[in-house]
Amino acid sequence: MANISCAVTVTATPVPAGAAPFPTGTNPNGALVLTVTDSANAVQTLTLNGSEATAWTGTFQNLAVGAGTVVAQAVDGAGAPLGSALSQAFSTAAPATFPQATAITVTAA
Repeated sequence: MANISCAVTVTATPVPAGAAPFPTGTNPNGALVLTVTDSANAVQTLTLNGSEATAWTGTFQNLAVGAGTVVAQAVDGAGAPLGSALSQAFSTAAPATFPQATAITVTAA
């Protein structure tokens, strides 16, 4: 299994007329939904709102090793898409291994 961190660069863009407002207490300027599809076609999603420990950054864990895709889509308060989605391919390497002893067989020489 593999873990990835996704840092999204954002640009302030005017919200289109008719977009649903965000609830009080949330980022009034919108949110990003990150969708990751790993090499086993498993899908994980995460919503970012800029208040993360590192703004606009999220971590996905337990992904299948291999090629995958991350898609970022801005959404309004109702979850409707704003603007265009951005897609980024990625690849995770197999984790490093070491020779862990699991058994010893002793025979007379």
